[in-house]
Amino acid sequence: MTAVFDGLTWLRYAFKDGQTIYKQDYGITEIGVGIKAAAVEAICWSKNYQYLIEMQREMRQFLRDRNYLVFSIHGNLLRSVAETIEESARE
Repeated sequence: MTAVFDGLTWLRYAFKDGQTIYKQDYGITEIGVGIKAAAVEAICWSKNYQYLIEMQREMRQFLRDRNYLVFSIHGNLLRSVAETIEESARE
């Protein structure tokens, strides 16, 4: 599951399909081998920003709908975790 973004994490890693991966791995698998490191870094920052905006949109929609399935990635997992926490709180 993707780590929660802190002030620096989004600069250090790449985020794709609910996974946190090293930027270098993202560069090789998603961009190509012959791309310079500075370009990979810039692309990762841009993609991470887009990913963050999408997560923000999903979180806002969740606040309106209270439906975990608004999360395109890990919605069922988040619902399961929330249910487990609620059950533990009742005990």
